[in-house]
Amino acid sequence: MPARVPFAMPVGIDTSAALASRYDEIPYDALPHPTTHPGRLATVATYVGHVAPGVERCRVLEVGCNDGSNLIPMAVSLPAARFVGCDLSPRALDAGRRMVAELGRNTEFVRCDVENDEEVTVAFAGKGVKRLLASFAKLEKAE
Repeated sequence: MPARVPFAMPVGIDTSAALASRYDEIPYDALPHPTTHPGRLATVATYVGHVAPGVERCRVLEVGCNDGSNLIPMAVSLPAARFVGCDLSPRALDAGRRMVAELGRNTEFVRCDVENDEEVTVAFAGKGVKRLLASFAKLEKAE
């Protein structure tokens, strides 16, 4: 396995294939982010006055999931929920798939980018995903 080094976005990468290649060349540490857990998000939503849906059977889409280091712990804590992670890096996705296969969890990984979202739309049952990913693509182009 290649040595892990801090990752900085390379200047001048303008294609998804080039970016995916770069992610595979220089793996970066992926960690769980407790602030993204559906239970915490529901708590915050309730605190600010929104009616939060139940989290036990939630559906989570993580764009840029790397190897699932954030998704898999959530899947362990919410066995009736469904988690879909998408990323550009085949290496990272394969690592996530291996972990999920060992754990037998409710998580799947798809290779995608925000400009070509067909796989994610299919994997996540399409509801609102095209609109969400189109928003990401517009943000990316505006920068």
